[in-house]
Amino acid sequence: MTAVPATGTVPPPRAVRAYRRAVRREHGRGMLRTALGATWDVVVGAAVLGALGAQAGRRLVHGVPSHGTAVSAQTAGWLLAAAAVALVGAGLRGLVAAGPVSAQPAAVSWILAGPVDRAGVLAPRFWLSGAGATAAGAAAGALLPAPTEPALALVLTAAVTGAVVAAAAFATAAVAQQPHGRSSRSGAPRRVGTGLLVVAAVGGLVVAVAGLAGHPLPAVSAGPVLAAVAVAAVVVAAIGGWRARAGLGGLDRGTLASGGALVLGVATTVTWMDTSLLRGVADDRRWRDRATVHSRRLRGSGPGALLRADLRRLGRQPDRVVGFVALAVVPYVVAAVADPIWVAVAQVLAGALAVGRLTAGLRTVSDQPGLRRMLRIDDRSLHVLHTALPAAGAVLWMAVTAPALVAAGDPALAGTPAAGDPALGAAVAAAVGALAAAVRAATRPPLNYGSVVVPDVGFGATPVGLISQVLRGADVALLLAGLILAGAGYPVRLAVATVALAWSLRTRTAD
Repeated sequence: MTAVPATGTVPPPRAVRAYRRAVRREHGRGMLRTALGATWDVVVGAAVLGALGAQAGRRLVHGVPSHGTAVSAQTAGWLLAAAAVALVGAGLRGLVAAGPVSAQPAAVSWILAGPVDRAGVLAPRFWLSGAGATAAGAAAGALLPAPTEPALALVLTAAVTGAVVAAAAFATAAVAQQPHGRSSRSGAPRRVGTGLLVVAAVGGLVVAVAGLAGHPLPAVSAGPVLAAVAVAAVVVAAIGGWRARAGLGGLDRGTLASGGALVLGVATTVTWMDTSLLRGVADDRRWRDRATVHSRRLRGSGPGALLRADLRRLGRQPDRVVGFVALAVVPYVVAAVADPIWVAVAQVLAGALAVGRLTAGLRTVSDQPGLRRMLRIDDRSLHVLHTALPAAGAVLWMAVTAPALVAAGDPALAGTPAAGDPALGAAVAAAVGALAAAVRAATRPPLNYGSVVVPDVGFGATPVGLISQVLRGADVALLLAGLILAGAGYPVRLAVATVALAWSLRTRTAD
């Protein structure tokens, strides 16, 4: 094994990396083989999911008949532009949350705590993270215009633009991570990302409504626009990358460990298929970023106090409201480019995600049996009380997204016209279905990894019990979407959603 440098000297970064590789080899961990294996898994998974997404988008846009107004290239192009802006905003927020330069607890405690050249040790991680962000941006840029069957030149231009924009976002987040920008690390870059998401949502709504009204926005040549964006992004990436690399030595261990905890939470969530692990880390970061709040006494007692606590919790997490509003644009976007039946599907699936953002209180009482005992209210009453806010959100969702079904104008979505207003019936069924899916996901008990496994029948043993637990909540939304595609009327979908909601709110037998 490589010798450890003598005490009192500062080991060069190359010696530290050589020592770590030697330790890994002694424990039977080939660094190159491990890295290549992990990279191969990620590349294959991204390629499969990207191909499926591109094929689904192409069929959604080109494989369905028109309804009222023709699907125009202008509308599809502008919607893709809004999607690109949303991806940049989400990517910037994700990079800020993850560091973007981070370190795992072992490295923070045993390497970065010693007398080492911190900038030299972190430099490979910095360049690898930047390269990963650039590759992800290139892949997203190449896949984004795929539903419109673009020319090869446009795909290559979009890939290059996506790469340099991702590099610019990485450099911006890395500069904000430096000590001189730490006060804005959770401020300006995150606000910029949120602003981009809001702009994308508003722009997508405007484009969709204009397309549904038969007045699509005028077409704009994508090539010059992408070239201009790429040039500006190259400048930002070059300046930001140079500043971020120069300031690596000033990153303290607390900053590096904060991003490392989130990365570790993501990896653990994927490994154990338990989103509650990542949700706990994300909630902890969210409350720490908020730092302080104005403490106020909850008025009243019992159910009234619990309802006020849910409202106050939501007021202290405005990102949830922003996500709810942004998801309301999805049915209008689908109505502008797809067959009416897909509007109803989008209303259910997006509604489940939107209402799920309002279930923080329900998740809290479901995950903490001790808290339920302290409140001295039976479990069913607690679950019903904390379902009030998501139920109000579902009603609001119904009112906001019902015009998308009206614009689609297909009476077959909800039975015969004699049964009532088809759009209203479909909207009510979608709201109850979204509420049922969100409540079922929020009341999921801890995962039981010793659940039912189907015997091997030639394709490998399948842990059916574990899969059903992971899909809890999503199964209701997917079932309702399948019923819509199968032509079931809204009374059937409403009955299924009501039964699922009542089953999710049943009294628990044990904690």
